Amino acid sequence: MKKLFIVIVIFVCLISGCSCKQDYEKTSIYSSSVRGYLTASDLDYTVVDPFGTYLNIVGYDEEKVLGVEEEFNELTSKYHGLLDRNYYYRDEKGVLINNLKVINDSYGSGDSVIVDDILIEILKEGIKYTKLSNGKFNIFVGSLVDLWDERFSFLSPLYKVDPSDNEVSEAMKCVLKVSDIDETFIIDEVNKSVTFKKFGECSEGASITFGALGKSFFLDKLVGEESFKDIGPSIFNAGQSSIIVMGDNPIRSGGDWHVAIKNSYNDDNYLAQLKIDGGLAVSTSSGDEKGYVNNENVFRHHILDGTSGYPNTYVLSATVVGESAMVMDVVTTTLMTLTNLEEVKAFLNLLGEDISVLLQVMEGDTFKVYINESMKNIVLDNYSLMEFEEFSYGA
Repeated sequence: MKKLFIVIVIFVCLISGCSCKQDYEKTSIYSSSVRGYLTASDLDYTVVDPFGTYLNIVGYDEEKVLGVEEEFNELTSKYHGLLDRNYYYRDEKGVLINNLKVINDSYGSGDSVIVDDILIEILKEGIKYTKLSNGKFNIFVGSLVDLWDERFSFLSPLYKVDPSDNEVSEAMKCVLKVSDIDETFIIDEVNKSVTFKKFGECSEGASITFGALGKSFFLDKLVGEESFKDIGPSIFNAGQSSIIVMGDNPIRSGGDWHVAIKNSYNDDNYLAQLKIDGGLAVSTSSGDEKGYVNNENVFRHHILDGTSGYPNTYVLSATVVGESAMVMDVVTTTLMTLTNLEEVKAFLNLLGEDISVLLQVMEGDTFKVYINESMKNIVLDNYSLMEFEEFSYGA
């Protein structure tokens, strides 16, 4: 659903105004590429970057960080293989894994697919937030992603033509509406199976896509593993659009971590620096470098509104801080689909999570930055020449 440009930058120590301790050496480990098979029946494969990006862990205890590298790559390969919609994967014995692609292939067949508990868990979470957002965030938008995706290719011209209204309308026929989910997509937790029934006018092409939800779901699982809890102060990073910081930062006297947010209106500058406590997750969604300006001079980003089939233009960038990387990713993705501040407030009130929110928006021709009270308390520096406007929501 979203493949994000690098908009979050971790500052280990700012050049000025830094209250640092002694120098510490950082150690990084990176996820390895995996083999994705082109068909279910043969052994032709391509090399795939897990979750369409890179994942890495940065820590300060070299021995402990390197000690989890093998497990890190094993878990990355396992979760990516299960959650990928584009390729098939095989286990160590060469047996085909029933992953998300296999589920999508089963659409309309009436067949139930036996799946891993991991898939059942993320499917339930994805459906939960699809319903909560009333379909703005929607894991059943695979047909829309397939329609729009080639326009965001690095190889395509900068100025591009949108899909026609008819093409979008046809793709929308295969986007499952909230009201139809329970009778169309059946999760059987007893038999550990799922059934993807045919619905409406969609004869073929309906599919689920997790997008960035997959990598943030994986980050939450990773930091919950006992072996990764023991590596000391560290940064768990998924493409730098989703991060989790763990423990006290050893190079700062206060133990906090500093995160800089890019200015979406002026890409050459940073907007603000946030002070984050260990154990929290940060997510940013934005229009990215693969966005394009169409022939009507409208900028199009890759985050699609599941109710209309098009990207929206009100929110340029959304940054949130909270306890779960997965929930934060869902929130920023949903915020990118909203069209005004009242919709933002209504969604956040419905969400009911204690989170910090920073929005970069365009209201007419005016660029504005909105923050809630919780975010105001962790903004360390405002690099812009403008005031951030505070907003609230809830009763």
